[in-house]
Amino acid sequence: MDFSNYSPALVLVIVVSLALAPFVAVMVTSFTKIVVVLSLLRNALGLQQVPPNVVINGLAIVLSIYVMYPVILDTHDSINARLEGRPPPASVQAQIDARA
Repeated sequence: MDFSNYSPALVLVIVVSLALAPFVAVMVTSFTKIVVVLSLLRNALGLQQVPPNVVINGLAIVLSIYVMYPVILDTHDSINARLEGRPPPASVQAQIDARA
């Protein structure tokens, strides 16, 4: 793969975007809330390090994806509708009308 055709500015933008992606994912999903609840549950059960933090974070990622899946589907449908020139789905249109 030849990387000589890419401009340094484009590479910088891509690297910065990849570096900020985890922070954005934590801020816009329920990941943090789920981690806090699972940690409180672990402490309430009187366990110090079982399950380990890696397991709690893994469970939080899976549960966050499960919780956010309907939002991801609605966003995907809206983007596809916009790209194809169709009107947005009814759920999105209802939100637009409510704000207007």
